[in-house]
Amino acid sequence: MKRILLIALFLKWVAILAAQSTYSKSIDLEGDANNGFSIKVVDDGYILLAGSADISSSAEYTSIVHTNFVGEVIWQKHYKNEPWRIVPPPISNAGIVLMENDSIYISGNIEKNGNPFDVFLMKSDADGDSVWVRTYGGAFDDSNLKVIYHTDSTLLFLNSLRLSNSVNDFIIWLMETDLEGNVLWEKTFDGGYAVTSPRDILLLESGDFLVSYTTCEFSGLCNPDNPQSVAITRFDKYGEEIWTKEVAYFEDSYIASPVVEVLDNGGALVSFYRMNFEEGWEYPPILIWIDSLGNVVNQYDFSPDTERYIRDLHKTSSGTIIGVGYADMLELGLGGWVFAMSQEGELLWSRDINDLRYSEKWGRFNAVQESENGGLIITGFIIDTIDNVPSSFNQNIWLVKLDSTGCLEPDCGEVQVISSSIESEKTTESKPFRIYPNPVSGKNCLLERNPAFASNQKLDIEITDSLGRIIWQKRATSDPAVQLETSQFKHGIYLVRIEDSEGRILQTEKLVIP
Repeated sequence: MKRILLIALFLKWVAILAAQSTYSKSIDLEGDANNGFSIKVVDDGYILLAGSADISSSAEYTSIVHTNFVGEVIWQKHYKNEPWRIVPPPISNAGIVLMENDSIYISGNIEKNGNPFDVFLMKSDADGDSVWVRTYGGAFDDSNLKVIYHTDSTLLFLNSLRLSNSVNDFIIWLMETDLEGNVLWEKTFDGGYAVTSPRDILLLESGDFLVSYTTCEFSGLCNPDNPQSVAITRFDKYGEEIWTKEVAYFEDSYIASPVVEVLDNGGALVSFYRMNFEEGWEYPPILIWIDSLGNVVNQYDFSPDTERYIRDLHKTSSGTIIGVGYADMLELGLGGWVFAMSQEGELLWSRDINDLRYSEKWGRFNAVQESENGGLIITGFIIDTIDNVPSSFNQNIWLVKLDSTGCLEPDCGEVQVISSSIESEKTTESKPFRIYPNPVSGKNCLLERNPAFASNQKLDIEITDSLGRIIWQKRATSDPAVQLETSQFKHGIYLVRIEDSEGRILQTEKLVIP
């Protein structure tokens, strides 16, 4: 009996350690392109909602993926509407609701028989098998932005209703259904603006809800010649307006992606970014704090050090606000961005992350949740060509698990890069040197000799830049450790090559100077 108990405790310990591990994984589904839009934590892992595409047939469809805590796929289901499209909402952490009875509700947009897009709601069982599908919409292209659990027996939709085929002729469309998809009430709202473009919906404890949206003063295209604002409206639980407030106003740039998250004091945090049309890049994102009446009480402007934007905000159980999105990491590619903000407006930490095992160096974070162990689980997409013909298009779901401070490894810096090859991750005993920290987090890094190699073996160490130029070398060294002064190096990626006395290459590894 004791032996059985010890085995059970050991297996439980192994499961806990596995759940606590951090990782960066590229999940390749059956399509050519997959993008993780939403993620939910369940008892045995994660449920991901993804948009998928088959380039050869031009098919676009919706996928659900169930993984365990270490990112291994348990099952995947694909919902197709060929030759027409069925796609998830283009908004992060939207379009999926998990119920206590293990039912899964999925919303999005469906094209039927070549007609304009309608909103769809699908109910599936715990294994992702479809039970039924309902559709809603008018004569023109309509769009679902989000569905949320409203009451014990209802779902609340944030939609965009198009009134004509004219450019930007749409308004906010709110809808509540029961759990069988029957419409209980519908409301439309324009806030008195020529154009209202809904983005996010946030449920409050009272059953009221906030809707964030962008506006344009004049009909037609929303561009820098058409003044725009970010607005928030509070509705009661039946969709009646309580108040509307503009929280930001600009006359010189396009505003996008106002995302909201509730605060403990009854207010909310709003994020958005602005597009610089003339230069073709985004201004730094902005965070705005509002009180329970919609009044602006604080603002945080991120540094213009590089191009970045926010895709999702999430409040953890400790009350910390986590944001994720995209960052231009310059020589390190286009990567994921994650940051932590206190509810009072203090930036706690910020991390840029990219996985350079995939040569395109192009990824993005879309959605974040607090993981089962108090860390962070993030999804998005990464361009992965490691198992395919170079330069072929293969966009995969990016699943990244971090600790509670946004690190893949303890005490990480502002830039984290996964640079080891898949093969080199499997074994380290054959490497003559361990290089750390890598990426470098100070003025020096250390090359420490592996005890498995003879201590008197003379080795050549050479470091080259991205153009193949030798910038540092040490010949015929048998030192147990070599300290490398990196403050003289420019930011970028370098190649460390180690050879024996006969010129045989024993180790090549990327060295990242953030």
